[in-house]
Amino acid sequence: AFADPDAAKMLLDLETLDIGGSTICMSSNLVTYTAKCFGLPEEFLETVRKAPQTYKLEERTRHWTDWIKKAEDVWDMDWKLIHGSPGIGKTYKFDEEIIPTLKTYPQVHTAIVDGSSDKLVKFSLLDVLSEVPAPQKNSKKDDDKDKKKKKDKDDKDKEIDRLSREGITLVVLDEYHMMPDAQKRQLIHWYARQARITQKRLKLVMIANRIDINDRDLMESAIKILEMERFIAEKHITDANEIEQIDKVINSTERDDNPGEEAVEVDQNIREYTNEIQKRIKHVLDENILFCRRGYEAHCNANKHIKAVVKSNGFGKDDTKEERAQKMLYRYFKLWLVVSRNLFGEDMMTFRLNDRLAEGFKMLEDNSTHGAGVEHLAGLLKKKMPSLPTRFCKEYVTHMAKIFAQERKECANGTINFRDLDNKYMEDESLATNALDVVVKAALVNINDQDAWPYPDFSMKKIPNSFLYHPAQKIFCWIFYQYCLAGQQLSQDRQTVIYHTLARIKMRDLPSRFPQWFLDIPPADGPNWKPPETCEVICVPGDPRDLEWIVEKLKRGFSIDWDSAYNTYTRHNITNVRFFKDVVYQSEGIALHYVPSDNLVSLIEIDEDEIANGRVQGNNSLAESICKHMQPPKNSAEAPHNNPTNIATWMLYKRWFTDEAKSDWLKEKLTFDFFIWASLYAHKYLDHADKVGFEGALSKLLIELSENNIMSPHLDQLWSHSFAHLMKLGREYLSYNVAFRVTQKYYPPLSEWDDSIQALCQLFHGHCTPHKLDVLAKDEFFWEQLQAFVATDRPLVEHLVEEMIKVSDRGELTETTQVALLSKPLTLPANMHHAYAYKFELGIKKLRGSGKEVAENWDKKDQPFYKELKQIEANLFLLDDE
Repeated sequence: AFADPDAAKMLLDLETLDIGGSTICMSSNLVTYTAKCFGLPEEFLETVRKAPQTYKLEERTRHWTDWIKKAEDVWDMDWKLIHGSPGIGKTYKFDEEIIPTLKTYPQVHTAIVDGSSDKLVKFSLLDVLSEVPAPQKNSKKDDDKDKKKKKDKDDKDKEIDRLSREGITLVVLDEYHMMPDAQKRQLIHWYARQARITQKRLKLVMIANRIDINDRDLMESAIKILEMERFIAEKHITDANEIEQIDKVINSTERDDNPGEEAVEVDQNIREYTNEIQKRIKHVLDENILFCRRGYEAHCNANKHIKAVVKSNGFGKDDTKEERAQKMLYRYFKLWLVVSRNLFGEDMMTFRLNDRLAEGFKMLEDNSTHGAGVEHLAGLLKKKMPSLPTRFCKEYVTHMAKIFAQERKECANGTINFRDLDNKYMEDESLATNALDVVVKAALVNINDQDAWPYPDFSMKKIPNSFLYHPAQKIFCWIFYQYCLAGQQLSQDRQTVIYHTLARIKMRDLPSRFPQWFLDIPPADGPNWKPPETCEVICVPGDPRDLEWIVEKLKRGFSIDWDSAYNTYTRHNITNVRFFKDVVYQSEGIALHYVPSDNLVSLIEIDEDEIANGRVQGNNSLAESICKHMQPPKNSAEAPHNNPTNIATWMLYKRWFTDEAKSDWLKEKLTFDFFIWASLYAHKYLDHADKVGFEGALSKLLIELSENNIMSPHLDQLWSHSFAHLMKLGREYLSYNVAFRVTQKYYPPLSEWDDSIQALCQLFHGHCTPHKLDVLAKDEFFWEQLQAFVATDRPLVEHLVEEMIKVSDRGELTETTQVALLSKPLTLPANMHHAYAYKFELGIKKLRGSGKEVAENWDKKDQPFYKELKQIEANLFLLDDE
């Protein structure tokens, strides 16, 4: 069975085996590998404690029933991609409510396509879609806009005339997630063409149990063309060159069709246009790709067994027997849905089990059928969650039955409010009796919060690097989160008791599911017991090089042996970046930690190249996934050249440097240390289609970082490698304060530097020439900065002045240089030889000729150098008089 993963799946249902009259406990897994466990993530727990509300699921305002409350709302939409757990009513809503109502409109056509149908194997999807009827043309009454407006105004309070609506066609594609990418692409581009032809009177709804990493990209590939065309029309852009430039940036045209073609320079207007179009595209995608969930409230409102009493406040003394029975059944459903959803995930919120759940709940009320009821409900749980051991399912149902019985006892023949019943769980501070009681109490502590993360999603998506921890540690983190969210602070002693209670249970981890609990194995105990340092992880055997196979298994909730995969990837590089991105997406980033750094870097480069050339969209890029799931190095400046996180961050900065929506994220990531690393190793990633815009933004950021880290011992590294050509001095660029720090530590000067920086570097190290010094002498900004530097670093200023004077040893100073030195405020060194005064005759004559004082603003006028200079001035003055 292990040779065939699909056949091996049947082993999940086999947990005990009778051999020779003895019952042997099976592991009920496919295969297992042992992983090393790290300690509790204390830093993560602290962040949860400080702000638990930030760890909330998205509010249900995006539920599809919010935008399509009635069939007529279809006219107000263009397309929707609805995804959510199976059994929450996605298809039912359209089959039983929306489409039957739309069929009463004579001007509406509807078509339903099953994405899992064998028909799509025999025929092309485009052949199937060709049978979709086109929207009817508007009648004369429809086209008469003035008459319609007048009618709407006159009959404002009346129902809109059914015939006044335009003709539309609604296409519902069910089981969208079952289609391969090629068919999805055909569908989306077919819709884009039809939307253009029919002026958006063809409506498309795609229904899926999940979306894959490429789905948003596929939607964007077609939608962005429509949005670009709409924007150009709105702005009345008619210039062919502008349209071509917008197309170069926005459209999916592959730029490598013309490899010799130079990149079009993007001016400010085009940059603003494309930014606005990108914002529109993002808004359209966010508004139309809907993640749908069913909270217990919406679930119970649609449950035929209990919906009549859901809105009531509680049990009343005037309730009939039937009403009390319904209200009790409502409490059973609520408790069952809240606990099972919080522990086992959103898949438990399904309508398909309602009848059988109601049957099981009723069986629990009668002592004669109680045992059968436990078996019945345990069987339903096992069927929905086959990875749970049968013994665990029975114990879980037995525990829930005790909670049901306690509520039934409290509500018998009395008056009690539902809110009071809920408060009992929310305020419960009693100690748990066992591990199962621990998790059930935690699941109920936020009984009315429908947006808390269930354990499987919290474990995979919120705990950083969750695969490093034992399932008991992950469950503890989720319990800690639940209590923090409820406003209850767990004492350190209680935390220890909870964690040790969980850690004593025999568990096997399923990374995307609730772990297997083997309650038929006694909890670990004894004076020498300590929390486990390793854990067994259930996995599927197979070849890690087959990325498509990995994706398929991950979608079904199973893992692979990642340790074995790492050994494989060290010998065989991954080359298919598109499949690998899907593996990363489905594994919630786990796969990234098991691929060697050099391989990850090559995949980043391939992915960024495909994005730059328009072959794939930028959403869900590998670089973004790496920054999301991998921790940055503790010291970015000292990270190796092939650090995937730093390279990914640099790639994202190149793409997002003009994106205001990403500015906060970039500000957090783009630290001074990061740019030290980038200066050393990002030289081969500097090319950019918008070179002027990118280098301008980069230079501005580097200047800001330099000024804020002026005392850093690594400042010279920032400007002496990849970013040397960006180092410019001036009032709008770098200050000489930075240049002093950099050139003081770096020699020889780089050819990429400005002449003034090269001159300053040579001056510091005693190798400046009269020609180079002349560059500095002409720069008024240099003299301003030099004077300002006296207060903070006088010895440095004295050194520079001395070196400027000593440049005369290498040749005659230019007149400009001499005049500048004689007329500017100079801080003289302590012992300047008086002979250097004879080097300034040219400057003295120039100043005297223009009637200006020589060396008026010098200090240390008692020095022989200064006195000799003034004597020369006097002698020249006498000669002039004679």
